[in-house]
Amino acid sequence: FIDEKDNLPYLFKNFKDNKISDTQLINKLIENEEESIESLLKKIINNIDRAYNFIILINNTIYAIKDRFNTRPLCIGQNNEGYCIVSETCALYKYNFLREVEPGEIVKINSSGISTIYNSTNKILSSCLFEYIYFLHPTTSINDNYLSNMDIFTFRYNTGISLADNDLNNN
Repeated sequence: FIDEKDNLPYLFKNFKDNKISDTQLINKLIENEEESIESLLKKIINNIDRAYNFIILINNTIYAIKDRFNTRPLCIGQNNEGYCIVSETCALYKYNFLREVEPGEIVKINSSGISTIYNSTNKILSSCLFEYIYFLHPTTSINDNYLSNMDIFTFRYNTGISLADNDLNNN
């Protein structure tokens, strides 16, 4: 899935037409790619400078792709049945949290297991504060390298205390 409408840059303008969504555009790129799907995904991750997470299923292989900016969460869960990819830990249900997809990472899951096939070195970390304050479910855990092992409720509570302390100290 792609989180936002019209995030794709001018680079892909030859494929763009006003009647298709970004998801349909990615599908067209995949259909027209003469190289491997993995080469195309590397091009996408290095050339789309926007917020997105993709989960793509091709030939019994799942690819999980996270933008280089770490804008939104993307989690991998595991149980004895296999793997699960979700946007928040609260959606893992019967799966155990394995890890967060890193910014700029492409994860491949198939019958051989799970592997990272690419991890961009050109990361520009800029998480969306609105994700933490408004959008994420309160029971979602933050499991990235920047705000690790904290649920959203605790993050919001601690942020409120910090803002109140700051306000009291400045008045």
